[in-house]
Amino acid sequence: MNRTRKSWTLAVLAAALWLASAQEAHAAAVWQVVSVQVEGDAQPWLDLIKKANAVRKRLALPPVRVVQATLAGDATGTYFIDIEYASLAAFAESVAKLEADAEWPGLLKQFQTYPKSKLLENSLFTDRTPEGVEAASLKPGGYATGLAVRVDGDPSAYLALLPKITAAFKRIGVPAPRVWQATLAGEGTGTILITTAYPSLAALEEAQKKTDGDAEFQSLRRQAEATGRKIVSNLLVRERTPQ
Repeated sequence: MNRTRKSWTLAVLAAALWLASAQEAHAAAVWQVVSVQVEGDAQPWLDLIKKANAVRKRLALPPVRVVQATLAGDATGTYFIDIEYASLAAFAESVAKLEADAEWPGLLKQFQTYPKSKLLENSLFTDRTPEGVEAASLKPGGYATGLAVRVDGDPSAYLALLPKITAAFKRIGVPAPRVWQATLAGEGTGTILITTAYPSLAALEEAQKKTDGDAEFQSLRRQAEATGRKIVSNLLVRERTPQ
């Protein structure tokens, strides 16, 4: 590992451990999301993902999941690698385990030098899903929507509406979302990301029909707009994790 890479790793570990210590009493799940552009045949790159998951399984770490943007404007075709950790402390411990592993640095170098691939973003999100919400997990071959929202000023009014919105989803009978907020994400820090998993496009279409036809949900949507929230991105992805 070169000095620059080592310094960066130590900085990430220090930041994560400091934040984990500061928030120990309020431990929440965190979600690392890495976006990558891959030109040409992506199968060799996906094969590297499979090897990465084998290493993570050997080290008893959470697995990597891969999704690909299918309807996302300029971002269509982009791959998103995501990993969920139980807490910031768990994230920091995972980084330390990987850095100490004999196999991982060589595999990481293959990712970094993979031809025709470009790292776009590497961000960390904190779970803001309302308590008691049980969101459906993304199944192999399934789809998910990702709604990215920015709120000028204090986002508390918008976040306070989310329990009501998720309760409306349950009443209507549509999949509940997970809610995340970017905490280590450069210029994107503070962005709220709402993700919802669907087994198929037909299920997504049915959910949209139900919410569009529900008066209470439409009222909540107008209240959300009144908080000053701005939709900065809305995309559809498909699960592509190699098995």
